[in-house]
Amino acid sequence: MPSSSLARDEGATVDVVLGDRFGTSCAPDLIDCAEAAFRGHGLRVVRNKPYAGGFITE
Repeated sequence: MPSSSLARDEGATVDVVLGDRFGTSCAPDLIDCAEAAFRGHGLRVVRNKPYAGGFITE
């Protein structure tokens, strides 16, 4: 997804958006591990905003 909307939406750049459909499409331990790994490399990480993930798991 394009990152250009992030700058307008939050006023700051974000490197990684982890979308887990608000905890429904990924195990919490897995998303926590991914977030920690990205942050460990100095990246700015957000969850589910502006992309919560596809709604293919319904």
